[in-house]
Order: sequence, then structure tokens, then C-alpha cells
Amino acid sequence: MAKITSSGQIKGTVGPVSYRFLSGQAIVQSRPGTVKQSKATKASGFDFGRASRTSKAIRTALFPVLRDFEDPAFYRRFTGLVTKATLAGNSGISGRRSLNDGDLSLLANTDCNSNSPFSRYSLVEVDGGIENHRMSLSLPAFDIKEQLVQLPNATHATLCYLVVAINPETLTETYAEMFELPLSFEDGSTAAVEWLTGPLPENQLLVVASAVFYFRKNKLAGMIGQNSREFHPCEITAVLLT
Repeated sequence: MAKITSSGQIKGTVGPVSYRFLSGQAIVQSRPGTVKQSKATKASGFDFGRASRTSKAIRTALFPVLRDFEDPAFYRRFTGLVTKATLAGNSGISGRRSLNDGDLSLLANTDCNSNSPFSRYSLVEVDGGIENHRMSLSLPAFDIKEQLVQLPNATHATLCYLVVAINPETLTETYAEMFELPLSFEDGSTAAVEWLTGPLPENQLLVVASAVFYFRKNKLAGMIGQNSREFHPCEITAVLLT
């Protein structure tokens, strides 16, 4: 039953619809349980739900580089990308599709903070590959001021690369390792660097994320971080399968 309030607003239900107000807006929607879903609709819902859980698992595993500095819309943007990547080229049964059978290349170079695209602040090219169940990451020698944008107050920066493995079935983290290259803007250049992970578990989603952390050195306070929710060059560089 619906009622008309003293202000002329309708509240309650009439037949298959309900009336309510949300943030000053009049909302009319179907009553729960009145809309029957087809098998195809239910299957799509299962696929989206799994993609949403996969997106959350990846975002949670990336905390060492995200540090809660992602932009507020990142979780919605990334969930949409994971859903798209899950369905693209996936020949699995509708309702049972998972990201590891989709097109992982669609997730490459995904910025975590749209206010500060990673490629705008770092031109350093990282090269990587998996061999003998280990992943190698290598950086060439580079000129620091030419390859990294220097913030007005920043005296130092750290390039961070996080490698995380996630079980595609249980969506639990099974491996994590982070590599860091501290830099001073007073230095001219840096030597080439190569890192190698420990043994990686098989048949896992492997996520590689990159970030630049900026610092201002103070005699008494030490290194003061410059990154924030408004500024954080960080990206999901690649998603692979081990």
C-alpha cells in the first residue's frame, strides 16, 4: 500500500512498483522479487559477480603500492575493466567464466589514480618475463631528471615494482614481492638494475604494478612523503598467467 504524505509525496508500494525518496529525488522501482530473471540474465550476473570479486582481490593485494592513494572512482573503473577482460575472447560457459580465461592484455597500463597518470611522471621502461617459474624485472641505466618528472618540493623519489600472484579460483594471494629503487634528484643517472622473484606458484594470476613515491628531505623530520589521494603515479603494468 502507498500513502500520500502531507507534502504530496507518495511512499510505499502499489502493485509491482514501490515509491521512495533518495537524496531529495523521487524514485520508482520494481518491488524485490517481482522481476523474474532469465537463465541468461542470471548467468551474466554470476559472471559479473565473479569479476567484481576478482577486482577486489587484486586491489586488496596491491595495497603495498596503492596505500589508499587511488582515486575514489578507481574501484568502479577497474571492476568494469576486469569484467570486460573476463568476457573478451572467453569461450567458457556463461556463468562460470573467470579472468584467467579472458583477455588479460586489456588490463595493461591501468592507472590507479586518474589525477596523475603514471606514464606522465615516469618514462622509465621496465622489461620483464617469466622463465623457470620466476619473473625477472630489469631497468636500463637512465638519466633521473630526464626520465622522472621532479615535483617542485621533491628531493628524492623511489620507483616501486610489486609482483603479486593470486589464485584465480579462491582469489587468495599466494605470492608477493616488491622491488624498490631509491633515487636522488641531485644524482645525474643510475646504473641498470635487474631483479628476480622467488619461485612462483603455477596457474596463478600474476599482477605487476608500478608506482613512483616522491619525498622531500628535511634535516630534522627526515623523508617526508609527497604522495596523496590527489597525487599518486601508480599503474597496473601487466596481468599475466604463471
